[in-house]
Amino acid sequence: MPYVGRTKTIPIELWTEIFDFALGKRDPDATDGSLSPLELASVCDGWKDIVEHTPALWRDVYMRLSYDKLDTQVADLKRWIKNARSLPLKIYLQTTQDGPQSASDDMAMDSILDLLLEHSARIQVLLVVMYRRWYSRFADPRIRFPILDVLCIDIEPHPTHDNSVQAPDTQYLDLNEAQFPELSQVQMTNARQTPSRVSLSSQRIVNFSTLCCNADDCISRCVDPVFNVQNYWFVNVPLQSDYIDHDFEHDLWYNSATGTPRVLEVDIAETNPFTMAYMLVKLGNCSIRSLSLHAAWEDYLDVAEIDADTVLMFHDFLLRVVPRFSDALTKLWLEDVFFHEEILLDLLNALPGIHNFDLIGPLELTSRFIQALAERDDSVRPPRPKLLPVLQSLNIDATLSFDDDTRSAFIESRTTLSPVSLDSVFLNYRGSRDAQKEWEWGKED
Repeated sequence: MPYVGRTKTIPIELWTEIFDFALGKRDPDATDGSLSPLELASVCDGWKDIVEHTPALWRDVYMRLSYDKLDTQVADLKRWIKNARSLPLKIYLQTTQDGPQSASDDMAMDSILDLLLEHSARIQVLLVVMYRRWYSRFADPRIRFPILDVLCIDIEPHPTHDNSVQAPDTQYLDLNEAQFPELSQVQMTNARQTPSRVSLSSQRIVNFSTLCCNADDCISRCVDPVFNVQNYWFVNVPLQSDYIDHDFEHDLWYNSATGTPRVLEVDIAETNPFTMAYMLVKLGNCSIRSLSLHAAWEDYLDVAEIDADTVLMFHDFLLRVVPRFSDALTKLWLEDVFFHEEILLDLLNALPGIHNFDLIGPLELTSRFIQALAERDDSVRPPRPKLLPVLQSLNIDATLSFDDDTRSAFIESRTTLSPVSLDSVFLNYRGSRDAQKEWEWGKED
């Protein structure tokens, strides 16, 4: 590096800006080769002096924990936290694929927990693996995270070794308001799909997302009145064989109970349709204002198994359950969900309150769909569309095709659609010559 020997000739403020810019390029998912202030401090005595006397360079902690060098990493973490002085901390602790192999590994991980608890008053964001044997440590009411806003936990991702201390089945991690007064966002990963036993009792938690978590573990947070979460994002909810033969009819009846529904925003992404159906049924007594569904047919089923009867069964289910949310539902995103235009139109006819509609996936649309959007009801003043009368934005990305008649119908309907209520429309289709076509316009057009 050309300026190593001339450190003192460059203002410290400029060095600090350079280091801060370099560290700002770090990726929480990066490997051990990711740049850190520890590495900057090891270049030369001049850099070390600047870096270790600039607390702002140490406030974001990125470490990929490796079980074969935990002792060294515990020392590095202590140094990292110490050099940040009194600044709030954002701590991202990733782990390798292999879990603890011995009792000494457990002790090293427990030392990391000790550090986190010791400095809990300064932690603003925390991403960490969470072992169930740690739950009892958090049960101590003296442990508080007064400024923690975002918590990302990976629930015991590795099988425990033979000598590992096991947590009792009755032990829960309770994210309560007394110990986590500012916590608003929780992300939970549970690749082993065992019950997480995590309670979100704090009324301040409004955003909850999961990755690879059991469907029942996800939905319990939606329907339990103890929780105040409003925005849910469920990704890659695994398929369980008993969902395929689940008694949806019984649940549709059972979940029609009256009561004050909770208003939610729900996003179910990259999830098998049968699991998605199960989750929607369980949400039947909730009031959903924003619903995003991204079905992953190929991820969990053989392509050969995606026969017409399976698709129609799923579509028939959606026609019965989604309209139950029509009183509050204003935003709908469907990706890889529908394959038949007629069924899609039936669903949209049952959802008159939709303001924003996004449709993505392998769907062949014809001119009938565009004509249905353009048809107006002249019995009311001012006239408004019969289908989706209060629609404000429309985004359609039909990855198979619009036929050429649809193209003509679309162009003809522009003057009908635009002045009514739409702020923006985006259509993307493949014509008969496989030339991709796009149109986008707003009211001003």
